[in-house]
Amino acid sequence: MSVSSLFDVTCDYNLFCKSITAQNSTTMGNVVINGNLDVVPTAVNGDLTVHNGTSGAILAIGSPPNNYYFNYDTVSSGLALLQSGTAQNGNFVVSLGTGAMVVLGNIQLANSLSGISFGTNVNNFFNVYQSEHLTIPFSGPYASSQNVVCAFTRIGNLITMTLPELLSASTISSNITAVIPPSKSLYFPANTVNCIIQVYNLNTSAQGYISITNGNITITGAFGTPFSNSSNCGFNGFSVSYSL
Repeated sequence: MSVSSLFDVTCDYNLFCKSITAQNSTTMGNVVINGNLDVVPTAVNGDLTVHNGTSGAILAIGSPPNNYYFNYDTVSSGLALLQSGTAQNGNFVVSLGTGAMVVLGNIQLANSLSGISFGTNVNNFFNVYQSEHLTIPFSGPYASSQNVVCAFTRIGNLITMTLPELLSASTISSNITAVIPPSKSLYFPANTVNCIIQVYNLNTSAQGYISITNGNITITGAFGTPFSNSSNCGFNGFSVSYSL
């Protein structure tokens, strides 16, 4: 049996011995270490070991029989993480116990079908999250459109839209209207949404309504009536949640 086959990551076994010297080229996974690869670790730090070769080295982390190898064939080449004893693209499990894992970059899931599991129940996967702020013009009773920064947060099939306070001079008797851009149709509700919100009309607080149909937003004054054409009008900051 060749040395290269002993370290083939498609094989479901590991080889553990005191030392082994590989002549010429040794293939470990998809990486070639050119000659004189010694499995006796050059350096040991807990479960992290370094194995030197003529033109490269192997970093192994973990204890038998669950070793993982960081392989490279030259100092300047990139590292690839391979799990020993399993086929390529096999499962990789990190067990932290009571420790903590800190990631400075991003953790990216392969696709929307994968996710973060809270426990082992198949219904406990968190696999969709999106957050975005959109500047949307609100018009109707105002002499000119009022730009409002609307926050949209998606968790699974639930959308939460959050609007800050809007209060400006009214010059026309009208409802307040706005349109979520068609390019953001992922924030459109599955069905028309109608909710009671707190509004201002003639500088007086009252109960009004918000209606969202597809991307069209309509906000009425007190009890469904249009806002007056004088003084200030608008609404308190609020959030409304709806399903896709």
